[in-house]
Amino acid sequence: MVPEYQVWTGGASLNWNNDENWSRVKKETLLTDSDTPKSLSSDANSDNRFLITDGSNDNTFAYAPLDFTKVIIPAGATYPQLAERKHDRAATNGTVSVKNGHGDAAVSYAWVDSDPMAATEAGNGDKKESAADANATTKTPSYLPTQYVQYDMAASTYTGETEDGNVYCRPWYANACDQIHFNSNAEILNQQNLDYQKAWVDMEMKPDQWYNVASPLYGVVAGDMYLPKTDARQANELFTDIKFNTTDNDRFHPAVFQRGWDKGTETVYNIKEGDCPKEETVALASTWSHVYNDVTDQYKVGAGYSVKTDVSRYADATNNTEFAGLVKFRFPKADTDYQYFTDDSNTGKDENDGVLNRDNKHRLFEGEGEIELTKATAGTLFLVGNPFMAHLDMTKFLAHEKNSDVIEGKYWILNGDNQIAWVMDHNNENAMLSNETLTSGKMTATSATTGKLAPMQGFFVQTKDTEKKLTLKLTFTSEMMAVEPYDDSKGLLVKAPARMTRADDDDIIRVSTGESTAIIRLNASADKGYAASEDVEMIDDSNQRGMRRIYTVAGTMAAAINQTPDADGVEVGLMAPTDSVTTVTFNGAALEDYLLYDTATGEMTPLHDGFELEMAGSVSGRYFLTSGIDTAEIEDGTIRIVPARHEVVVTAPAVCGDLTVRVYDTLGREIATAEGFAEEVRISLDPGIYVIDAEGSEKGRKAAKVSIR
Repeated sequence: MVPEYQVWTGGASLNWNNDENWSRVKKETLLTDSDTPKSLSSDANSDNRFLITDGSNDNTFAYAPLDFTKVIIPAGATYPQLAERKHDRAATNGTVSVKNGHGDAAVSYAWVDSDPMAATEAGNGDKKESAADANATTKTPSYLPTQYVQYDMAASTYTGETEDGNVYCRPWYANACDQIHFNSNAEILNQQNLDYQKAWVDMEMKPDQWYNVASPLYGVVAGDMYLPKTDARQANELFTDIKFNTTDNDRFHPAVFQRGWDKGTETVYNIKEGDCPKEETVALASTWSHVYNDVTDQYKVGAGYSVKTDVSRYADATNNTEFAGLVKFRFPKADTDYQYFTDDSNTGKDENDGVLNRDNKHRLFEGEGEIELTKATAGTLFLVGNPFMAHLDMTKFLAHEKNSDVIEGKYWILNGDNQIAWVMDHNNENAMLSNETLTSGKMTATSATTGKLAPMQGFFVQTKDTEKKLTLKLTFTSEMMAVEPYDDSKGLLVKAPARMTRADDDDIIRVSTGESTAIIRLNASADKGYAASEDVEMIDDSNQRGMRRIYTVAGTMAAAINQTPDADGVEVGLMAPTDSVTTVTFNGAALEDYLLYDTATGEMTPLHDGFELEMAGSVSGRYFLTSGIDTAEIEDGTIRIVPARHEVVVTAPAVCGDLTVRVYDTLGREIATAEGFAEEVRISLDPGIYVIDAEGSEKGRKAAKVSIR
């Protein structure tokens, strides 16, 4: 007997159709994530329905699911991976068309030969072989089912348009279930090969923080983003409908705020650099739509949106305690209409004549297809969503011929407390270059090294050649899916790391505030200025204005990732609150070849891995990396003091008149003087620390401490 409720364990392999990968469901698992089990029966005192789970016999053994089975996929180290079936029609005595419990033609157990999984050999293969592989080697393909399962029969009471009360036998068939529930952070590979009727998903997030998210289900609308007012965690019995009601739900306690990028804009603006006359650095600013309460707004599969929960007014009714932990949504909802509410009223207003677009509710993306994104105002940035219940391999997504024709090979994730950017690494095939060394995390366990984005993750892409568009069509294929083990120890969502202790590669210079990171990648083949295919802009996101956001300048563009042949003359800037003091950390072996030039003081400071600098408020046009050879493009028309190898160079415009330069050692002794020179003075010095005092006969004076190497 196949249980009605089962949970995936993945104990034997990755194969959905192996009995050893499934267990009966404990009643507590089916009901709630609280510590107090509830009865499955309408009679609270009855334990009769507990028999459909593990009951009191503590028997966990189960079989591969059938078309009536309701399955739970938890977060874990392994996830089911489905090979493509051959959909052969089965017959009984050659006359009666046998159908499964949903009226669809039953199919026998056989794989499409071209399916990649059908040729996969893996060390984690099933412990048993099929009859056809009885003499096979010990390297058993991981897709193989329970031994001889293709000869099994399944009982069915439904053989036609109406029930006739009889029980019939039909061939067993693969990759089937009635309903599937994905716990937070759960995954499945090749969802298009699953035969199911309904899918459900959980989504957890930290309160009081904006997230870029996406719906993997069709028929989800903005009004579905509500939570129970008692604990902000949806914990009703699994596989049961959820509807908004004023007894259990309140849209303001806790509150859920949503913003749409399809209604947002982005602009390029100049970052102020005081009175310096040189060309100003530009930044790309993003402005979301206002927080909206359009409960009928549909969230299309493949499109991203922004959400934040506010539990500041939440309090446990019994213990009067502040909220702690994560909020949990569950989708889809079963509401057929929604109402607008104002904060001071429990009386709602019907919208859209009470009609919601629920087309294909409970259905996942088919695995292959084109998704069209729209914007109210033409722009270069579009917010996309991973449409799969598996990780999205971004190298394959960006490299797909249809996508690479319309978008650049880079993307961003913008959350409430960090901004992470990636760009295709053209020096390393199938690799991504990121400004962060990431941890994985709940809901969006994202891998920086492999460029894979978790289910329900939203991300930004940029149009090819920064062409402004109102619509963008993107292609997704099943080859872009990948699964990643979930590690609960790595924290929540995509989080900025603690301050870096070192850079990861010899050709990488990292500059970090602890909240954000910018990198300079030394790449001999890169453009010295800004190149859309190599560099990734730092987005001045309206949701992140309170953060300390570091950037470097590529050409004139504020960048999160800056690829350049050398870092000589690269500016380091900061966007931060006015009254803040930020510790900026520099990491990377390549720093040994550079000095940090402060244009405000004229000082040159040798850099090293782990060097720290304090910056007050926002800083622009002040700090530059230099090799100490030429800084002509760094300063404006004032006196410049530049240490070079074995000498110091002092330059000034003609308006300053003749220069007088005096050099002092660390004991305050004057050890060299040069007078009567126009525009440039060079003084040879032994390695050491010196104070340089330069003065023009007509105007201008500057003193600076320098290090000569």
